[in-house]
Amino acid sequence: GVDDFFDHALRVLEDVPSWSGRTSLRRRDGATIECDTWMSRVDVDAGEVFVAAHREVEVQRRYGDTFLQEVEARIHELVNSLAALRGYVALLDSLPEAQHAEVRERLTGLTVSTATRLENLLTELRRS
Repeated sequence: GVDDFFDHALRVLEDVPSWSGRTSLRRRDGATIECDTWMSRVDVDAGEVFVAAHREVEVQRRYGDTFLQEVEARIHELVNSLAALRGYVALLDSLPEAQHAEVRERLTGLTVSTATRLENLLTELRRS
């Protein structure tokens, strides 16, 4: 139980100043949760104290999964925007100089707006 865990931790901390590892803890509602735990022995004026910090693994996983999904969505947008730019430039190159001025103007506008979208996406990624 809890007493066994702390007895073991105290024995380990006799030999090293800190310890970290994966632990299972029981919440007040009786549920068992898996945690990353860090414990350290600290000398203070009143004597030696032990400090512990626990971080629930499932919460970290959920955060990590959400973050990865957001990054994957941004990468997908970047790839699509680059493909669109490549297509617009290929179309512009294929048009005769004197012909299709209206189409050329529209493709140039699309290229500029897509390039702006790429810049915005990269700025968002940099801030994350």
